[in-house]
Amino acid sequence: MTLKEKTYATFWCISLVAMFVVFAIMASDPKYNVAAMLQLEFAHNDAHFFDIMSEYDFTADWLEMMIYLDFAFLVTFTALFYFSLKVLMAAGKVRRRSFLGLFCLVPGALDVIENILMIQIIQHGGLQDKFQYFSNVVWMKWIIVVPFIILTIIAARHLFLRLFKKQPQKKTDNDLL
Repeated sequence: MTLKEKTYATFWCISLVAMFVVFAIMASDPKYNVAAMLQLEFAHNDAHFFDIMSEYDFTADWLEMMIYLDFAFLVTFTALFYFSLKVLMAAGKVRRRSFLGLFCLVPGALDVIENILMIQIIQHGGLQDKFQYFSNVVWMKWIIVVPFIILTIIAARHLFLRLFKKQPQKKTDNDLL
């Protein structure tokens, strides 16, 4: 591995660990439920959104706290997506394109917009016009996130294989005799 590859691999690992740490902090709350959070994101309308909140006994204050933690989570997954791309670029698996690095910011930017809209919906109690924007942003984010998840899996596979790749052994003076 070149120094550049090692550097990106290190930052990739740091991003992955940071993402799991933030997720562990969120998941340490007994109320936290990934399926319920996804149900909130994909609610059909504002009434359905508030029904889900009631069903899982999510208070507005608790949900806002989780959204603020999600801001930290989105920084970590954005970094992970970026360094996944950089790992594969450094290894020559992906062509270098200047816009690709910027494209890694799109899921995080959409998540910021989603979080802001969700906070507004919670604080102002059901804004149907805002809810439609919220729903559109959620769908756009997840459509864009899926290829990045695949990219991250490919980068993980690449790093795993590089880690366990048998390195050619150097010949010593004793081998020459």
